[in-house]
Amino acid sequence: MMKYRWSALLLLLFILPVNAGETMVDGPQRLALLIIAPWEGETAMHNDLKAMYDALRLRGFSADEILSLEGQLNRGSFMSFLQKARRRVARWRQGEIFFYF
Repeated sequence: MMKYRWSALLLLLFILPVNAGETMVDGPQRLALLIIAPWEGETAMHNDLKAMYDALRLRGFSADEILSLEGQLNRGSFMSFLQKARRRVARWRQGEIFFYF
């Protein structure tokens, strides 16, 4: 059940327009969202995040096209991260989003 709530949240995040009156950005855009929530003292997830970041850079993503959230997640930090992503894609006409959790 929780899986479907997150899916619905993410679907709404990327479908709902923000600032519809602003000029649209032409051309394809892309954004990678990387989220990890390791337990205290765990390093494997951090290493996974770094490996994913490096792989995206090798595939042509700029550092500006990759947003990451790492650490103990709470509602505030997670919603802030999603709002930042939403602002980034709000003016796109087309584009791609890569999501890694």
